[in-house]
Amino acid sequence: MKKNVSVLLIVMLLCSWALSSGETWDSALMQGFAAHASGEYEIALDLFRQAAETGDERAQFMLGYMYCNGEGTEADGAKAVEFYTLAMDRGMPGAAQNLGWMYETGTGVEQDFSKALEYYTKGADLGNERSWYSLGVMHFGGMGTAQDFEDAVTCWGISAAMGYGPAFEALGEMYRDGLGVERNDLKAADYFLRAAELGEGDEALASFDRMAEEGRVPSDYTRSPDLDPACDLGVIAALREDYENALAYFRWSADSGSRRGQYNLGRMYSEGLGVEKSEETAAEYYLLSAGQGFTSAMYNLAIMYWKGAGVEPSGEKAVELFTQVGEQGYAEAMYLPGYMYFVGDGVEQSYEKSAEYCLRAADMGYPEAYNLLGILYLNGYAVERDDEKAAEYFLKAWKEGGIEEAEANYYAMLEEGLIPADSVLPESSPIP
Repeated sequence: MKKNVSVLLIVMLLCSWALSSGETWDSALMQGFAAHASGEYEIALDLFRQAAETGDERAQFMLGYMYCNGEGTEADGAKAVEFYTLAMDRGMPGAAQNLGWMYETGTGVEQDFSKALEYYTKGADLGNERSWYSLGVMHFGGMGTAQDFEDAVTCWGISAAMGYGPAFEALGEMYRDGLGVERNDLKAADYFLRAAELGEGDEALASFDRMAEEGRVPSDYTRSPDLDPACDLGVIAALREDYENALAYFRWSADSGSRRGQYNLGRMYSEGLGVEKSEETAAEYYLLSAGQGFTSAMYNLAIMYWKGAGVEPSGEKAVELFTQVGEQGYAEAMYLPGYMYFVGDGVEQSYEKSAEYCLRAADMGYPEAYNLLGILYLNGYAVERDDEKAAEYFLKAWKEGGIEEAEANYYAMLEEGLIPADSVLPESSPIP
């Protein structure tokens, strides 16, 4: 568990911050960074003291760090707390994180989980991803607070959404074990693999390999490109009917460019969950998501173009989107243009095009397509009339899809004598 920030990282980050704020290299602060980087800790300590006297929170942070770690001076927990607190009060999130770490581990101070939780909370409020991760650890272990796996998942989800590698690994373990969230092996694998990409390689990959050995995921599994911790938090919140937080998480996800987040935010507006219902706004987010090829958004957008909900009605655009979704294996999307062309709903009626789409959907095993094909063959619409084939399609739609209309059509053919009374679907039928 990674708790303390490396000195090199601290110096790099603070130097960057100092330079971006117009600090010159000849200032006491920048000379302090240079001395610290070269291991001249006593000189660095003196320079940081000079800068800290002017109220510079970066110098105060470095003094806290050096007193905590005994660099250029004897380790002094009280002074570390003093200077970290000054830096924290001036809005430096890393100082709050390090104060939390000191009290959690009892480094330089008496161990106190309640104070650790307090400081981690301040760090999280200041936007520190490591503080969110640390809060997750506290909630998971019941340190300074009641044990709560759901809160741990939330904290780690926020930390992961901010890009913190260890949080991805922790979430992988939660999804793997079903702690605080419904067990999901593929989601767990996604989090472990992403953790490995972010530098948590050995342990994260070992966890993935164990899942593969247990047969819980394929050994050649490839991480989903749509892994999105913020969106996952939104889904969790929505399932709990906590729509206010769900909306906030989905908006965070969508604003980052996530097509899953854009889709889910569109759904919130479409259904009026946690926000005033707006088909127009829903369509805007579906368009963004569909533009990135997200199948569910493309499907919903096709429905909106078909019905003219939130967008100008366009049967052509609906058919185009349904076709694209159908070609990705969604049988209903392939069938719907067949229905549209059959009845002339949003498009010019065309039995030929209806038959084309229904045949493609039937090849994918969609029962409604069987029924419509039965009607086409029974009436000879765009195909040569074939009572036997029509009956076979009706029977298949009825037996495989429970479609009552198909059942009625089949029995009507029996009553009219269009097929023999003992007709059944032949095992050698050419019908798919």
